[in-house]
Amino acid sequence: MEVLILIGLIFFFLLLLVKSAELVEGAFVFLARKIHISEFFIGFVVLSIVTSLPEISIAILSSQEVPELAIGNLIGATTVLLTLVIGLSAVKYGKLEFKGKFSEKEVLIGIAIIASMIVVLLDRFISVAEGFLLLGSYGAYIIYLNQKFNYNNLKKHLSLNVKKLYRSIGSAGIGIVLLLISSSMIVRFASQLATILDIPPAIIGILLLAIGTNLPELTILFISKNTKGDEALALGNFFGSACVNPGILGLLAILAGGVRISNFVALVPAIAILCCTIILFGIATWTGRKVTRLEGLLLISLYLALIISEFIIIVRT
Repeated sequence: MEVLILIGLIFFFLLLLVKSAELVEGAFVFLARKIHISEFFIGFVVLSIVTSLPEISIAILSSQEVPELAIGNLIGATTVLLTLVIGLSAVKYGKLEFKGKFSEKEVLIGIAIIASMIVVLLDRFISVAEGFLLLGSYGAYIIYLNQKFNYNNLKKHLSLNVKKLYRSIGSAGIGIVLLLISSSMIVRFASQLATILDIPPAIIGILLLAIGTNLPELTILFISKNTKGDEALALGNFFGSACVNPGILGLLAILAGGVRISNFVALVPAIAILCCTIILFGIATWTGRKVTRLEGLLLISLYLALIISEFIIIVRT
C-alpha cells in the first residue's frame, strides 16, 4: 500500500511539473516571437535551462545524501533526450535539420560536451576539479554560441507590449516556482521508493526520474505544431537540454565535494546505450546535419533497449 501511495504521489507531482513547464514554455515562446530573436537560440539557451530546472533542483537536493539518484537521473535524462525525445521529434516532423541553426562544428562540440559526462564516470568517481571542468565547458559553449544572438532586435522590441511582457514574465516566474516545488517532492518520494523496494537510487533515476524530469520536453514536443518555428524551438530545447546535463553533473560534483559511485553496474546499460546514441547522432549530423524518420525510429529502439536492460538488472539484484 505504501508503495502505491508513493507512486501515486510521484505521478501527481510529475503532472504538476508538466503544467509548470507549459506555463514557462508559453511565456518564452511569446518572448521569442515578440522580441523577434531566434527561436532556436531561445530554445537552446533559455528554454533548455528552464526545462532543466527539475534536474538542477534534484542535483542540489540530493548532492549530500543520495547523489547517485541525480547521476542516474542525468544519465537517463540525457539518453531520453537523445533517443526517445529526438527520435519522436524526427518521426513527428519527418526529419530534424540542424542546417541554418547549428554548424557541423557546433554540433560536434555539443556532442563532445555530452560525451565528457561519460568519460568522468568511467573511474567511478567525479572529483570537484572534474565538476568545474564540466560546468566550465558548458558555460564556454554558451558563450561561443552567444554570437548567434541578435541584441539589436532585443533592444528594439523590448519596449513593445509592456503589459503582455510583464504577464509573460509573471507566468514564467509562477511556472519556475511550481517546477522547483514539484521536483523537490519527487526527489523525496523517489528516494523513499528506492529504499522500500531495495532498488539502487541510480536505477530509480534512470527509469523513473529521467522520464519525469523530461516531461516538460515531451510536453513541448506534443503541444508544438508541425511548423518551422516550432520545430526550431523544439530542436533547440531538446539538444540544449542534453548539453545542459553535463553542466548539472559538474554542479552536483562541486556541491557534494566529489561523488564516488558505489553501484556502477546500475549505470552500465545507460552509459553503453548513451555511447551508441552519441555515435549515431554524430554520424547523422556529420553526414547530413539532420535526423531522418528512420533514424528517429532507431533512436527510439535504443531507449527501449535501455528500459529492458535496467529491468534485467532489477530482476537479477
